Amino acid sequence: MKRIFFILFLSLLTLSSFSQGNNALNISILGSGNYSAKLSDFYSPKNAGMITVIVRNQNIKETVLPIQLYMSVTNNGNTYIQTKSPNLSKIFQLHAGEVLTLTGQDLECIFNTYYLNYNKSNFQDGQNILKIYARDTRTGKIVSNTAQILLKSVMIAPPKLTSPDENFTIETDNQFFNFAWRGDNGGANIATRCNYRYKFELWKQNINDKNIEAQRFADFTADNLFDEKYQFLLSTFPFEIGKKYCWRVTAYDPLEKATFLQNGKSEVRSFIYKHLPVPVTNVKHTINERTRQATFTWNAEEGHTKYYVEYYNPQTTKTI
Repeated sequence: MKRIFFILFLSLLTLSSFSQGNNALNISILGSGNYSAKLSDFYSPKNAGMITVIVRNQNIKETVLPIQLYMSVTNNGNTYIQTKSPNLSKIFQLHAGEVLTLTGQDLECIFNTYYLNYNKSNFQDGQNILKIYARDTRTGKIVSNTAQILLKSVMIAPPKLTSPDENFTIETDNQFFNFAWRGDNGGANIATRCNYRYKFELWKQNINDKNIEAQRFADFTADNLFDEKYQFLLSTFPFEIGKKYCWRVTAYDPLEKATFLQNGKSEVRSFIYKHLPVPVTNVKHTINERTRQATFTWNAEEGHTKYYVEYYNPQTTKTI
């Protein structure tokens, strides 16, 4: 989809790398207070401002000037996001003296994953610079100043596991059991909105330190998940009653353009697959010599629903 990095804008000051000079267009970037945005749609959360890009056509010689906007995000001179070449985004036809104001959905149509290249190796936390300029679509020449604004890029947090809780015991006899989590998205479904995917992993816990064991290969994996839940078919895994198991969820971007903390891996949680039954107590038996029948009795314990009676025949050495 279209949303990639969370951006915290630290500066409201619009800078120019060139003087206006003889440029046909003048571009400025405005903001209103501290706000966050997501490249490429500059989404703004509640009670926050929006970034606004203003393009002024100062050209009085031509009736209409066809232009496209280009952007880049740099860190210490390295560019990790920039408009693709050729630029396939929208072409604006600006009349002489016209002022074009772009925000929100307008910017989403220009700066999204389809029109941008990403170099993850150059991505860094810290201050970055967003630059926007324009080119004449007929000549390819730059016809504006380069407007700039300071950004701070923040890596996306891994999923937060929500259900079941740590050391939960699965006692259900249903076919399915639901595992659930929440992505770093302010409560909405991030996978649907942002083209992210999830990988669900489950394994039997064999040592006490589940985090060390998490480095091994999982016994069960479900990949390419869109939803923030997984309906596990219990019969597909060889669970052992009374044993402990671990699970986690990893968020990732199949287009490899988003960057996640902890490589997108959530915490590891444990659960127990059913409690071992408590042994019955006070087991007794009586034998009727006339009918040659035996009667067994015992005290039931909490949670007992079924019983199996076995006895050993010494003449056949079989347990029945």
